[in-house]
Amino acid sequence: MRLWLASLNDDLKSPMHTINGMTQLCLQSSLEPQNRTELEAINLANHQLEWQINNLLMLAELDSQKFTLDSQALYILGLKQGLEEQWRLWGRDLQQLIFDWPQCGKIVTDGTKLQRLLSCLLHFVAKQGGTPVCRARSMADINQVNLQVEIIPSHWGGNGNLSQLEKIFDMSSGLSLAKKLAGVLGGQLRLLSFEGEFGFQFELNCERPRDGGGTGIIPQADQDLPILLVDDHGLNRQLVMAMFERLQLPLPAIAENGLEALQYLAEHRVKLVLMDIQMPVMDGVTALKRLRAQPKWQHLAVIALSANHTDSHVQGYLNIGFNAVLPKPFDFCYLKQVLHQFGIDCEEAQSVADIDKGVWPAHAALDCHKALARLNFDGELYADLLVRFATGQPQLLTQIPEAYGAGDWQTLARLLHTLKGVAASLGSDRLSHLATEAGDIINQGKEWSSESMLSLLMDIIAAINSWRELQHLNELGESISDLQLHQCLLKLQVFLQQSDAAAVTLVAQLQACRHEHLADYQSVFGLISNFEFDKALQELQPLMSKPK
Repeated sequence: MRLWLASLNDDLKSPMHTINGMTQLCLQSSLEPQNRTELEAINLANHQLEWQINNLLMLAELDSQKFTLDSQALYILGLKQGLEEQWRLWGRDLQQLIFDWPQCGKIVTDGTKLQRLLSCLLHFVAKQGGTPVCRARSMADINQVNLQVEIIPSHWGGNGNLSQLEKIFDMSSGLSLAKKLAGVLGGQLRLLSFEGEFGFQFELNCERPRDGGGTGIIPQADQDLPILLVDDHGLNRQLVMAMFERLQLPLPAIAENGLEALQYLAEHRVKLVLMDIQMPVMDGVTALKRLRAQPKWQHLAVIALSANHTDSHVQGYLNIGFNAVLPKPFDFCYLKQVLHQFGIDCEEAQSVADIDKGVWPAHAALDCHKALARLNFDGELYADLLVRFATGQPQLLTQIPEAYGAGDWQTLARLLHTLKGVAASLGSDRLSHLATEAGDIINQGKEWSSESMLSLLMDIIAAINSWRELQHLNELGESISDLQLHQCLLKLQVFLQQSDAAAVTLVAQLQACRHEHLADYQSVFGLISNFEFDKALQELQPLMSKPK
């Protein structure tokens, strides 16, 4: 039967291609809503039928022993994009698909066959209902890459048990094809089962490509060489260096732009470069192209640091010759994962038990807990970043309007890109979004007003400065005196009159202290914690006038 199907390859595909072409032409014309809906349904059904027929044809090709592999270099990220495209062709919403996927790495294999294998597994898991999870990991050495992919139902939490129920692979043509493709590719396909549902684990050892982008693996002889960090922003450099200290790694060498990086590399050897993209004098892309043009640096591992890290941006950086992308805002765990991927061993110097919970600036657009999570809850580091932000960013309040007024688009783009990454690192996704939006508007040549973005920047800086004042004011210890309590209540009254969110921070600090009269203010503290400042002020004023 399958041999007969193989002989009908063109006879089966030609009508489907005709249906697809004609429906696409119709959909590009003016249609009544009902007619458009019907045509879209026909188009979707055609794609689904085409996918199933291609499975049968590939099975037939395998059985006829005319099957050949076309192994080429491909990005692991490309596999994710292929699964997303197939998911859409099945008429499904991308919100119903979860990925945990590396943004770097290349392998040599037959990408078409591997894509088909993973799509078959995804299709089967999706039919069980719920949201599938696609999780990939890659570990590499000089010559090989070990790729592991899990496709499971999301509610498992990754705790499926290996199953020997081989008969499950005969339940559909897709699973039967996946099993055969795993064998042809030289990989191992394992069945996972959990409470009557099934998932899959696929493992493949494949070649690492040899191209101008470098292997991305650091030879053992170079492991003792330094890492070079190239970034023009002091706060970003401080953040990376603090993370290196936390991972017990030697501090990196520093360059503040691409030209300085090239000058450093002309005289020194390094094992890896962390390269920012947007920099003055010479940007990261230009520096990388000049590096790759020199034979001795063609295989140097270079990681892009960028606040632009959508799949299309990442793919663009990889195509240029970067070996990986480290997104901004920097995430401690992801940095550790990327360094491991390049063969750099690192171990945390501080355990979870050492986490500093602290009291942080109070502002609706500042998610301190989220920022701390990215920093692995290093309170000391986060406090230092807050201070650096408050002292270093006010200059943007004049630099951004000046660059916009002068039509200096290159400088403006760099300032907005910096603000986008730094704001996200501190936990202000709102400010980061406004900086991103501003960059997009300016790139489109449209008029832009900086008022809302700079107003929010000023508010956040003010909140941080209020927090810093409170840090000095509230070095109170566990017990506080009557005078210290009175000073704090006066400060609290001012914050409430100004509707300053720093009142929340001060209340949190007061509640951590001891004083015989603090219980009298618990109702006021509760209102403040709920941001009901007007009511809190009304209750606070008569309490403060009472003799103690």
